[in-house]
Amino acid sequence: MATRGETIVFTAWIVNDSGCRLHNVRLVPRSFTNEAMESLEYTSKPPEADLHVGTLSAGESAMLSFSYVVSAADHRYGGDLISAMEVTSMSRGRIIRDEHDAFVALNEHPYSLPGSPTGASGGQSTSRS
Repeated sequence: MATRGETIVFTAWIVNDSGCRLHNVRLVPRSFTNEAMESLEYTSKPPEADLHVGTLSAGESAMLSFSYVVSAADHRYGGDLISAMEVTSMSRGRIIRDEHDAFVALNEHPYSLPGSPTGASGGQSTSRS
């Protein structure tokens, strides 16, 4: 649950839990929206080059993080913030895809306590072959 002004950190884990090597592994941010389906921009995200992970051997993983500061406009609609990510790769001549969404509920009654830590996290677990 997040309130206005909080920073949400989305962590995308790309895990090769197969017994095969994956090639051309890439994280593809699909969409990031609020309850009104307005397109949002992450406050910070990895450079484009880092989204191209390359090769993951069996059992290897990669992690990429994105953040977003919740705005007053997001709270106007309530509901959830939704971050959708897809992973694509190649294995044995086949394209492999997997997509996961992270939902962060917005607190209907935003509050702020002096000295309280900010931050909520929504996790993303992506890529299975």
